[in-house]
Amino acid sequence: MSNSDLGGDPACWLDRVCPDCGAFLPDGPESGCPRCARLPQATPPEHARTDTPDDRSGRS
Repeated sequence: MSNSDLGGDPACWLDRVCPDCGAFLPDGPESGCPRCARLPQATPPEHARTDTPDDRSGRS
């Protein structure tokens, strides 16, 4: 069997299904859902601060 006989689609498209309405998202979840208008999930950058104002006061 050659590589051209193996077929085309990946085994799982689950990461491209809208969790709210089940629509297929051809561009992936990064672009949001055109059917239900779900916005893409924002992920904070790795260097983003996660402390609260109370944590930055320097007081214990």
